[in-house]
Amino acid sequence: MEFDETIAVGDPCVEASTSAVSVVTIVVCSSCRDASGSDARPRPGELLGAATREANTFPDVRVEQAECLGNCKRRLSAAFIKQGAWSYVFGDLGTDAAHDLIAGAKLFQQSTDGLMPWRGRPDCLKRGLVARIPPPEHFAAMWDHMASHKCGQTKEMERRAPDATPGVPRTLKDNP
Repeated sequence: MEFDETIAVGDPCVEASTSAVSVVTIVVCSSCRDASGSDARPRPGELLGAATREANTFPDVRVEQAECLGNCKRRLSAAFIKQGAWSYVFGDLGTDAAHDLIAGAKLFQQSTDGLMPWRGRPDCLKRGLVARIPPPEHFAAMWDHMASHKCGQTKEMERRAPDATPGVPRTLKDNP
């Protein structure tokens, strides 16, 4: 199938991949509970996700929900993801943080170095920062160097059979 340029007009996937502005995705944990730990529905995470989706007026900011971000001790969590940039996880958010999440996403979206600037970041995204995770591209040069110089490889690794299971020392001499 050949690419039809008429399909690209209005297609958010194509426009996002070809525009100079990167799309930022806000992922809100939908299963986050309040401080009481109640199982009542809708949960605060669901409410924050819905409020963030409603507050979003930007086509280059997407709001998604995930069942669990695994940040339960810092409940009511959200993450920012952007292609080729660091990802961020925030916790200790309130159900009223929707506009702060959108403002933070726009600040992150405009970043030219893949990092979310500290200056101008809403307070809940300063004190609520849990982690920032580098993109895979961050390690590309190191991986290339290690592959070209066989860094970290032992003679045992070089002799390992191609079908060997990782973590199971099985060498060529052990193969029938």
